[in-house]
Parts: sequence; structure tokens; C-alpha cells
Amino acid sequence: MATRRLKLWVGMSSFALVAPLDAAVAQTHQHGAAPAAAQAAPAAKPAPEARAKAPETKDSGSMPSDAGEGGEGGEGVDTDAFAFSKPDEQFVGRLLLSRGHLAVGLELYGAGDKETGAQHFAHPSVELYGWLEPELAKRNATPFKDGLDQLVAAALRKAPIEEIRKLYGAVTARIDAAEAKAGPLSEEAQVRVLGAALDQAAHEYGDGVKNGKVAALTEYQDARGFYVATKAWFEARRDKLQAKAPAQTASLTKDIAAIVAFVPSAKPAAKLNKPGDFQALASRIRFSAGEF
Repeated sequence: MATRRLKLWVGMSSFALVAPLDAAVAQTHQHGAAPAAAQAAPAAKPAPEARAKAPETKDSGSMPSDAGEGGEGGEGVDTDAFAFSKPDEQFVGRLLLSRGHLAVGLELYGAGDKETGAQHFAHPSVELYGWLEPELAKRNATPFKDGLDQLVAAALRKAPIEEIRKLYGAVTARIDAAEAKAGPLSEEAQVRVLGAALDQAAHEYGDGVKNGKVAALTEYQDARGFYVATKAWFEARRDKLQAKAPAQTASLTKDIAAIVAFVPSAKPAAKLNKPGDFQALASRIRFSAGEF
């Protein structure tokens, strides 16, 4: 599989990032365009072109380059689990992936891995915001790019965890407010979003884990973040899903809980479970939407 690498801003206008990046990310290189095979999602405003890449990581959770960046995937072809979703499901789903990137960043930062935490905090801006920006405007939702920039800047200067948590809370509150601007999603649509987000996590895990060991740490960590955010999103909606379809929600709860065995923390275990088993759970959840 083609080596994948994490993309970080090198041209943010809101603060000088190049020097901090030199300290946080060694041996950066200039990133080129996403592969032509990744041009499958709907066209949208692209994210900024200038970015640096850290060794042994990749561009994750994103859109193809003509839709605000590449996607998640393997064998050099990016995969975007929301590429063919309905518009509001795409919007909510990509906000959910943004939460996932931030969640694993906070977990890592809080555990003392500040540089890697900062890298994950940068993922939503680099990989998702180019697609989200016009969608936020379309829905008259408050932009949150400045909040992301402030969080990344604070992390790069290794701010105290209390400051990081405050900035994290502020930006996730804006993401929550943006999601509220989407049209109401039916129970079936909510489960489709859950399934697609976990499918994206499974793709990341499959890229990151080979033969029971980590082959690409950033992909594994992205899978962890997507799972954590998606599980929290589900738990906030479980009661209403339960009222609509009790037996199906019980099965959904069991399957989502089972996924934690693949990504129990941002720091992977020595021996990891098979990616195919993760994918099977994610696919079962995704295809269960019709039961709601």
C-alpha cells in the first residue's frame, strides 16, 4: 500500500505555524494533489493547498481534493464513507468525523503526547473544513475554523491541558451548534450516519493494522477517535432509537460496544484484532438502518 502521511497546515494566516511545525513534525515535505482515483465525492470548495507531512502518517477522514481533501482508504485510493450519503447526512457525518479527530487529539495530548495530539487537532482544518465551509454558510451556521486554529496553535506551544480543554470545549460547542442547523434526521438516517462513521473507522483501522500489529499509527488513532465520537453521538440518541425499535437498538448497542476491543485506547496494544472483524461489525451496523 502506498505510504500515507498526515497533512498539517504550513500556511495558516491566523498564526505563524511553520516554525512550530518544524519543532513538532520532523522532516516535513510538500504535499501534492490527491490521486485521480479519489475524485468521487461531490465537488465543493477545496481546502488550502499548502501543507506539511509527518513521517509514517497520512491524510485521513477527508474528502477528495476537489471536495475539500482526500479520504480514508487503502492501496493508495482514498475512501470517503459519506461520499454517496444524502446532503444532511454528509454534513452531520463530516462534523462527526471532525469530532473524532479532536477527541483522539485530546486523548493523546492529555496522556502527554502533545506533538501527536496537535497533529490530530489539525486534521479537521486540513481534511474536512474545505468541504464543510460552504455547507456551514449554506445553513447559516457559525464557522469554527478560527476555533480550530486557536486549538492547534495552543497545542503546538504545549499549552497547559486546562487551556487545551477550554479551547476544545469551545470548538466542539460550535460543531454541535452547526449540526443543529441540519435538517432533522429520521431514526433510519441517524443509523446510516452511525454506520458510515464506523465504516470510516474500519477503513482507517484496516489501513493502520497489518498482521496484528500497527503498520501506520495515525490511521489506528483516527479509527480510535472516530469510534469514540460515534459512540458518544449514538448514546445521546439511544433513547429515541430505543423507543422506535427496541430490539434493533439493543443489537446496535451490542455491536457498537464490541468495537472498543479493536481500539481500546489511542496507544495500541501489542497484539491487535483482525481488521476484517471490525469491518464486519461496521457493515452490519450500516445495513441495519433499514430496520429503523
